[in-house]
Amino acid sequence: MKKILPPLLLVIGITALLFALNQQGPFGESNLIGISNLAPLSSSKDAVKDAGKKSPQDHKLWVPILVYHHIGAAPMNLSKGDKSMFVETEWFEKHLQYLQAHNFNTIHFSDLAAYFHDGTPLPPNPIMINFDDGWANMGTTALPLLQKYGMTATAFIITNYPKEHGDKTLGYMSWDQIKT
Repeated sequence: MKKILPPLLLVIGITALLFALNQQGPFGESNLIGISNLAPLSSSKDAVKDAGKKSPQDHKLWVPILVYHHIGAAPMNLSKGDKSMFVETEWFEKHLQYLQAHNFNTIHFSDLAAYFHDGTPLPPNPIMINFDDGWANMGTTALPLLQKYGMTATAFIITNYPKEHGDKTLGYMSWDQIKT
């Protein structure tokens, strides 16, 4: 279990840091449908333990957001920076196993919006899983694993990249894959 924790916590920690840095961005405190004033992370372990809990002093909710780009092996010809956008399939599955074993429940942005807007309850230990750009391996590799563990994710698609049958050169999903 110790081998699983550092990569997962790295993703959680980086994501939390990015959101904390983005808080005072061009859209002020309304950046992320009400997420603001993320508590400082004393350690990644504490951050995971406190996921989904309200802070008594500010009544804000902290929901971890895991962001992925590629699931699978990185091609050898990529730069170190581009390779860093890949999470091996085995590690992604270990992330999902960890989340399941620790009773995390995946939610969508719409669930979070309903929580802030209407007070709709969230499940215990809410977490969001997101995929950026619309790479084909989200549908071919990540989706079956998400289904296997009963989890959901949100894909943020660059809409001018998908082609009728996908882009074989760049590896983006086709419109049919996106619909699935």
